[in-house]
Amino acid sequence: MLWAFSSLTVSDKPLIMSLADAAASSAKASQFGPIALAATAWSLATLSFYDEPLLALISSESLLRINGFGPEALAGTAWALAILNYDDGPLFVAISDAALQHAGSFQPRQLSGIVWSLAAQQYRNAPLLVAIAIRAGEAVSGFSVRDIANAAWSLAILQMKHRPEV
Repeated sequence: MLWAFSSLTVSDKPLIMSLADAAASSAKASQFGPIALAATAWSLATLSFYDEPLLALISSESLLRINGFGPEALAGTAWALAILNYDDGPLFVAISDAALQHAGSFQPRQLSGIVWSLAAQQYRNAPLLVAIAIRAGEAVSGFSVRDIANAAWSLAILQMKHRPEV
């Protein structure tokens, strides 16, 4: 439900607080899968709604399920945490490690989002950045101008210099 309101950009603070409180109940959050966790984080970020208890629960549940996260959930969760400036080092490390395993499956928007998140969090994971650069080269025709600009900015912030072997 939180996702629906954020998609509609409904920013009724009391309503969002109620929904966040309901989502933060341990019984409900433990039933969330990777996509639901990512969508909840995305919803909070889209609404610029920082809810520490719900973010902490998303973080702990995501760490438990990180092996089930695909590219969409990884990129979405990383983006949301970066937007909200939620500093959870262990989760960001786990997301980065999982993203490295899935790097060849990322779509252009997901690549752009994950590398932007790394830059926003000032987190430099060289193996992941190389894998992203390689995948971006393979998928370059699918990038929008915005994706290219975001990825280029992010790689510059992270001082990434990738020179493919010729």
